[in-house]
Amino acid sequence: MDENQTSKTWIVQALFLLLREKPLAKITVTEITKKAGVARLTFYRNFDSKEAVIQYQSNALFEQYLSELQQQTDRSIDAILRMSFAYWQQGEETLQVMIQNELTPMLEQAFRQYLTIIVDSFPEFNQFTHVQQYFLIGGIVQVIIDWLGHGAKPDANQVVDEILALINQQNIYRD
Repeated sequence: MDENQTSKTWIVQALFLLLREKPLAKITVTEITKKAGVARLTFYRNFDSKEAVIQYQSNALFEQYLSELQQQTDRSIDAILRMSFAYWQQGEETLQVMIQNELTPMLEQAFRQYLTIIVDSFPEFNQFTHVQQYFLIGGIVQVIIDWLGHGAKPDANQVVDEILALINQQNIYRD
């Protein structure tokens, strides 16, 4: 990891630690840089604002998510959903901080950026119309956010089963 990447990592970690204590609006760049152990100049060399740090972390989460999705050998909707819930549950701590600080719109923005790549990466989604694709993926994002906001309850497999039951009920998806 190069020095620039290390500084970014420290800044992200510092901001998320501070977000556990108080809302983003009450956190200063000075507090972030002190906690990260970097100079203000380093912060501004890497980010334009505190919000840019959040967006950077959201994009990093989605890049990793996309990478894991693309490595998935079982490309069924069932397997993709189960892998997705498992992935986001691993990042639950970061997402909980975003949810508690009402920063989910930034997460949703990152999801929209990656949506086309995700749909294009999985021919399985071609069985759905464009509207159905966006409805399903948008709904899944909202379910994941709500699910994590409630402490990942009920169990991920139960949530996936409920989503699949809804899809099957509407005759949209057939395994």
